[in-house]
Amino acid sequence: MIYPTIRHLRAFESVSRLGSFAHAAEELCISPSALSQNISQFEDILTAKLIDRTTRHMQLTDLGEQLYPRVLRWLTEMESTFEEVSAKGQLSKGHVKIACLASAAISVLPSVLIQFRESHPGVKVSISDGTGTFVEDSVLRQDADFGIAGGPMRNPDLTITPLFEEPYCLLCPEDHPLASWETGVPWEELAHHDYISLSSETHIWQQLRGTHELSEAMPIPAHEVSQLGTVWGLVEKGFGTSVLPRSACPGHPTHKILPLINPQLTRSLGVITARGRSLSPAAEMFCTALHEAHSS
Repeated sequence: MIYPTIRHLRAFESVSRLGSFAHAAEELCISPSALSQNISQFEDILTAKLIDRTTRHMQLTDLGEQLYPRVLRWLTEMESTFEEVSAKGQLSKGHVKIACLASAAISVLPSVLIQFRESHPGVKVSISDGTGTFVEDSVLRQDADFGIAGGPMRNPDLTITPLFEEPYCLLCPEDHPLASWETGVPWEELAHHDYISLSSETHIWQQLRGTHELSEAMPIPAHEVSQLGTVWGLVEKGFGTSVLPRSACPGHPTHKILPLINPQLTRSLGVITARGRSLSPAAEMFCTALHEAHSS
C-alpha cells in the first residue's frame, strides 16, 4: 500500500481548517495548483473523496469530516515528538543516568556535575553508587547510560575508557602507631596491625588480592565490610587501618592518610560503556566533560 506523505497531510489539514484553497496555499507557501494536486493525490491514495469543491466553494465530505481531527492529532503529535527529540539533541532537555563507585560519587562527580548543570540546566542527572560489580551490572541492564569504576571489565560486552590513575594510600587513626610514617608505609607493616577490608565484590579488593607483589603482604582482615562509610567509621573509632585509593580517603581531621611504598600501587578509574550502544547526546556531553576535567 502507498501511504500519504507529510505534504499530503499538511495540505488537507490547512484546507480543512481555513476552508479555502487560496488561503491554505498562501499559508503553506505553495501555488494553488500545487495545493490542489496534493489534495487530489491524497484522495487517490485513500481512494476516497474528502473535499467537494467548485470554483467558488469547498466543503468537507462526511469522510473528510471524520478524517480531519485524526490528521490534526497526528500532525500535532508528530511535531511535538520532533521538537522533543530536537530539544534533547540540543541538550535543553534530557536525563543522564550514571552508575559509579561510591568513591567516585564523592570525589569525581561533584565538580563536573556543577559545571554541567550550569551549562545544561534542563538536563536531569541521576547517580547510583555501589560496588564495581553493581556499576557493571547497571550498565549491562541499561539501568545506567554509563558507569565510572576501575578495570578490567569482567564482561566482554563492556568497554572502559580511562579517566585517571591514583595511588593507594593507608588510612589510619591519627594516634595509630603507623601515623608517624610520613614518608611512606611499606606494605608488609600492615600485617602487624588490625586491618579493615572491603568485600570481595569490590574492585579494590580484587585488585589488591590480584596483585602478585602483594600476595604475601596483604593481612588477613580483622573486619570485612561492603561500604566505604563503614570503613571510615571503623577507622575513626580505632578498629584498625585500611587501604583505599586516594579519592576514597575522606578529608576527616581524625584520619591520617599516608603513602604506601614497596610497591607503589595505583588504580585506574574510567568510564564504562556497553559495546555497540550509542550514548544519548546528554550522556555523551557529560562523558566529554568528565574527560576534560581529568585530562590535565
